[in-house]
Amino acid sequence: ASTPNVICQGNSTTLSITVGTLGAGANWNWYEGTCGGTYVISGTTPSITPTTTTTYYVRAENMCNTTICSSVTISVNTYSTNPTSAASTPNVICQGNSTTLSITGGTLGVGANWNWYSGTCGGTYVISGSNPVLIPTSTTKYYVRAENVCNTTICVSVTIIVNTLSTAAISASSNSPICIGASTNLGIIGGSLGTAASWNWYESSCGGTYVISGIAPVLIPTTTTTYYVRAEGTCNSTSCASITVNIAPSTPISWSNSP
Repeated sequence: ASTPNVICQGNSTTLSITVGTLGAGANWNWYEGTCGGTYVISGTTPSITPTTTTTYYVRAENMCNTTICSSVTISVNTYSTNPTSAASTPNVICQGNSTTLSITGGTLGVGANWNWYSGTCGGTYVISGSNPVLIPTSTTKYYVRAENVCNTTICVSVTIIVNTLSTAAISASSNSPICIGASTNLGIIGGSLGTAASWNWYESSCGGTYVISGIAPVLIPTTTTTYYVRAEGTCNSTSCASITVNIAPSTPISWSNSP
């Protein structure tokens, strides 16, 4: 037997024997590889520091006889090594899309996992794996480290930038009707702008002839015109809302001359 039976690299374990007796001038001799193979050490309770998982064989040996062997296997858990960096592909995504995380450098010890966290190193657990796939809802920094029974490495991190989506306006507004030559103030009701988005106004059709940008632009139309507005940004373009600006007819002026 051995105490303990499972160790981390660099630690020692004490071998022991149950039953059996030594004859005059005999020793308990320990071997590895096979019974009577590569000699390692002698003694009833020797201490050893194996570097890898090893099976040890022990037998009594003296000038009169050599006994059969008994054996014990010492499991040696390796240490994980520090990762160099973390990355993601892609690094910039739109809301609802996924990204694949990855690790450069570092090795996993026996029974170890790459564990990913958010907030801080070892903070809120997110997922495990060398190349996990995530769908973050907002820009987030992820930390990863190797963890097992023997050691926990340092963390490396990567930030995923999440661009937000625009939402469509519910409706558009204006101070219609107006007199010819007067200005109209266009407006938007509802909706929101995503990352790097703007409200773009068109005439003729949604996305037709570009007119102006802005949440409350001022125009001076010369004829009755329908304007279409939508949010356009890095991730998406919304559906349009529209408003018709009517031009009021001119009031005729009559003159009379009498006589």
